[in-house]
Amino acid sequence: MTNNDARVGRLNQAPDRAGSYVLYWMQASMRARHNPALESAIACANERGLPCLVVSALTEGFPGANARHYRFLLEGLAETQTTLAERNAEFILLQGEPVETVAAAASEAALVIADASYLREPRRRRKELADRLSTALVQVEGDVVVPVGAASSKEEYSAATLRRKLQPLIEKFSSLPEEQHAECGPDRIDTSSIAPAYPHLEQLLAEDPQRVLDAISVDHSIPASRAYRGGFSEAEHRLNEFIDQRLAEYNINRNDPALSWVSNLSAYLHFGQISPLYIARRAQAALPPDHPGLESFLEELIVRRELAMNFTHYNPHYDSFECLPNWAKETLRVHSTDARLELYSLRQLEHAETSDRYWNAAQLEMLRTGKMHGYMRMYWGKRLIEWHRRPEAAFETAVHLNDTYELDGRDPNGYAGIAWCFGKHDRGWPERPIFGKVRSMTAGGLKRKFDIEAYAERWS
Repeated sequence: MTNNDARVGRLNQAPDRAGSYVLYWMQASMRARHNPALESAIACANERGLPCLVVSALTEGFPGANARHYRFLLEGLAETQTTLAERNAEFILLQGEPVETVAAAASEAALVIADASYLREPRRRRKELADRLSTALVQVEGDVVVPVGAASSKEEYSAATLRRKLQPLIEKFSSLPEEQHAECGPDRIDTSSIAPAYPHLEQLLAEDPQRVLDAISVDHSIPASRAYRGGFSEAEHRLNEFIDQRLAEYNINRNDPALSWVSNLSAYLHFGQISPLYIARRAQAALPPDHPGLESFLEELIVRRELAMNFTHYNPHYDSFECLPNWAKETLRVHSTDARLELYSLRQLEHAETSDRYWNAAQLEMLRTGKMHGYMRMYWGKRLIEWHRRPEAAFETAVHLNDTYELDGRDPNGYAGIAWCFGKHDRGWPERPIFGKVRSMTAGGLKRKFDIEAYAERWS
């Protein structure tokens, strides 16, 4: 494999070797369609005359993850497993610590390919795996349009600074990977030493994802979402509906919580069940390039989303108050002694027991569906600053609630969105109580802009 494509990078210096298969560790791009890492693995396997083995590892007790997240993930993997079989690739669902299980699965691999993540723990695992393997580990980025390192070598100040760097590169990286069929069948792989437990989890997955969920140890206190089901087919259905019904007026209505004019694709993007490049290409095919609805949507899908990837990749404190620019930290700390009219416990916030009808509606939407309207997430985060004595504690609460209840929790977009509420990727505003120079949002603003009562009525 060459490194000519900026999506591709070697994670260790071990050489390719003779082996029984090419292994793809599917961790971030959990799909069998429009997946650069998968296509690279199949191509490398075909070049060597070897079968392609795809493994994914279920980690029990992942911080913040619960049955809601695992169910959505497993629904997507069930469809992926079926599609991989149609493409003649073997799939094994492992259980346990990923580095240990993937290293064991790679014992007879000629080459190991991984997809890319921009969060701390997945990146640590890739580095640890790279150090353990005696064969090459190659990473392929497939969940951004422009690879993060190609877009910028540093943390960007704002969307404006990243936009200037992205725009000349988007066309260069706009080609979807060509889908190939694995030429060597999986019958040549002895999987008994890779997943010796019986029944294999992938057998349960094929029968019903819930059977896998029942077989592993996860937090079942938060139920699966009834509003969203995982998988590429579900994502494509939502994409088709969005393009047909809402894309043309996205620029006009996207911020209105009462209309819910959004794409509803964030969870599918988070779990890698649909390609952002595929979404962009589909949207571009539907409208002229200078159409305001298309421009607004691509700004969110590419510039704003990849600003979040840039943020978590280059800022090691992305999930804590320390990630903020100095001016924001200083002004919020200076105003931490300002009088608060209301303070709420974590339990009260979790159960939407505040005096703010609109905030409660947003929290209830998240509790019931696993998703909150994007504009309301901004208002939701801003109000938390007013309801905590310390801004550091407000940030911690926002991360906890978002990661626990949102289907797209523990995601660069979520962390960047929370940080924005506290001043990240923004500028200073006229000083006011509690917020200092950080931008505020008010219930009065919601009333002036939207039929916010209709939104509150829907979720109350």
